[in-house]
Formats: sequence, C-alpha cells, structure tokens
Amino acid sequence: MENSIPSNEKAIGVVITKTKADGMLTYDAVRRSWLLNDEQLAKANDARYVLAIENSTVVDIFEKHGDFRPSSDDSDSKGRYTFLPVPVTDQSVRNRYIGTHYRSYGQAVIFFGF
Repeated sequence: MENSIPSNEKAIGVVITKTKADGMLTYDAVRRSWLLNDEQLAKANDARYVLAIENSTVVDIFEKHGDFRPSSDDSDSKGRYTFLPVPVTDQSVRNRYIGTHYRSYGQAVIFFGF
C-alpha cells in the first residue's frame, strides 16, 4: 500500500527539488527562506511536521523547533520565513510519510490537514 499524508495531521510540505539541484543538503534546503503571507504563516506555525518534497516524493520529515521567523532584515527577503528543523526519529512516523507522492503543481509550500 502506498503511503499517504494523514488528513488529520497538520503539516506543511516544502518543495526542495530546485534547491537540491544546486547541490544543497536536504536539511539546508528545507530550512531556507519560504515566501509566506500572513495566513500561510499562521498555518505554518500551527503545523506539527514539515515535509521535504523532492521530485513529487516526500524524502524526509522534520519537526519545527519554535515558530517560523523572518529570514533576515534584507529587503529582498521581505515576507520570507525560515525555521529550525529537527529530524523526526520516530520510525513509525517516518514510515507513514516518507515515500508519499504529492504533485505540487508549481507551489513551493503546500498545507496538509488544515
């Protein structure tokens, strides 16, 4: 049976395919700055998990350590947020998400369970 993202668990997915193409590690690609509006930021802060999606497949899962925060004071990063990812070590949780297929249709950040 193919894994599926539980509809009752608040999670966000971040598409890292292009970032990883530049040779970045999954951990660094996940925590980079993400463009979020106020509504998306509230959802992101309420999410339990952050899923790393590469080539339409969940390749890793993280928990947030604290809330999303502005990535910097740089004018180019206005509206961009970052977080401190903590790898999920619970194998049953990893098994539930890793390998799940999800097509983003051009979205960089996807919200699940909201």
